Amino acid sequence: MNNASDGLPHYDLRKGKISYEDFLKGYSTVLEEKTVLCPLTPSDLADLFASIEIKDLRVDSILMNAYTYSNLRKWGRDVLDIECERENLEKGLMGRIWGAHILITRNIPDGVVIATPIKEHGICATLMVGQEEFYNLNGFNELRDQAAQLQRSLNQVYTQMEKLVNKALSTLKDSKK
Repeated sequence: MNNASDGLPHYDLRKGKISYEDFLKGYSTVLEEKTVLCPLTPSDLADLFASIEIKDLRVDSILMNAYTYSNLRKWGRDVLDIECERENLEKGLMGRIWGAHILITRNIPDGVVIATPIKEHGICATLMVGQEEFYNLNGFNELRDQAAQLQRSLNQVYTQMEKLVNKALSTLKDSKK
């Protein structure tokens, strides 16, 4: 919310002067987005941006901890404008995406991404990245096994169809002689 001391947004949170919970209490509206599966994708982050932009506001910064940021780091320079200046990196500015600062701080819980608008409008949006959900998908392995069984069945049907077509062509060829 503030740009005190180092010129970047949310100094008090980044420096641990206020807690994550107190930071969220500073907003009159906290839009809680869905939980998405790890790894975080550009599409997931675009939806988070849209939850702010639908209010005719622009996202100024996204905040997360270093572990959550590791998902974004893997997107590369095609999506991210990665920061290279040591001074900014030490402040927690990792880069920019779609015009917004990417800030990391250990004061944000694992798997939480917060988006805040350019001006202090009393609104922010959060996104949860749930890695454990990926491993606990009920029936996922069962569905995969069923898909493999269907693939084998389809291959058998195609083989039988090919034999029938070849037999029919052979019979047709023999009848023309």
